[in-house]
Amino acid sequence: MKSLSRLYFFMPVMILIIACGGQSKTDAEVQSEVTSTSMPRLSDEVVKKLFNQTRKVDILFFDLPISVSQDEEPAAKNTAAYVLPISPRIGVQCPAVARVSWIGDEDILWDADVHVGEGCAYFTFVQNNNPVAVNAMAEQGVQFFLNIMKQAKEQMPK
Repeated sequence: MKSLSRLYFFMPVMILIIACGGQSKTDAEVQSEVTSTSMPRLSDEVVKKLFNQTRKVDILFFDLPISVSQDEEPAAKNTAAYVLPISPRIGVQCPAVARVSWIGDEDILWDADVHVGEGCAYFTFVQNNNPVAVNAMAEQGVQFFLNIMKQAKEQMPK
């Protein structure tokens, strides 16, 4: 009976190892990946509404001494267009590099953490500082955020 219960315990672990291509991952990485990929995305309608109602954008980078404010509506809408109405392919977990706030006429429409780097390009939308949805990021958004981070790093004292 003991060996049968051990088999049931180790079977899901073996399936994960096989499904992950034999790569060794910590329990936290596997749990984080499962949580992210199983989180819903913002619907097409919500993404469209975000684009239509965005008037300004504020971006605060976590590990860089820089923030970006887009007070002109066309630039702000361009940043809203980086949100794709699809779930991202998350191959690796990468930490958030920034927080974006899309602002309407007076209120914040949505806040999202920006995940961009090797193997990842997505937004984690948050409400009350809790993740509620994950959407893929357009390639133009990836280039936008990587360019800002590169420029900021070049400006930092060595």
